[in-house]
Amino acid sequence: NYLPQQLKACFLYMGAFPEDYEIEVRKLFRLWIAEGFLEASSSSNLEDVAEAYLEDLIGRSLVLVGKRNVVGKIKSCRLHDLLRELCLREAQNIMTVIKQEDQSFPAKDNQRHLILHLNSDADVHLAPPYRSLQSFLCFALGSGFVPDIFFSYLTFESLRVLDMFFLQFDSF
Repeated sequence: NYLPQQLKACFLYMGAFPEDYEIEVRKLFRLWIAEGFLEASSSSNLEDVAEAYLEDLIGRSLVLVGKRNVVGKIKSCRLHDLLRELCLREAQNIMTVIKQEDQSFPAKDNQRHLILHLNSDADVHLAPPYRSLQSFLCFALGSGFVPDIFFSYLTFESLRVLDMFFLQFDSF
């Protein structure tokens, strides 16, 4: 309740990362920028604004510093498990995180963010079309997962952010 709206969006978005995940700060900043959470001022660029937001979240003890580089800048960060659960609970109306142990895809047509933490056993045929999806992130998928099949079941009409670092495609 006490966070400014822009800072709240950035903090809640961090719940998308898997539990105990070391979040690379550069990637986090790029995601915040792509989502439109940051506004540049005349005296600073978006990366500087992102760094200030992260420092603010760290100063409020909401985010933990992971690693720093040689000049002292934050290289990675992470969320405490309880704060991650808070993020997921507060953002459940706009963000769905499907974990490896989940057996189904929720059918929320107004869903804006879909995050997968799945393995190769996921039944992708159960995925409903997410027509208003703006963000799609994948984490730590097994090598047997076939993304081509999965994407034939989703419609990305409003997609702005696509992060599939761990997937390998034969064609796209």
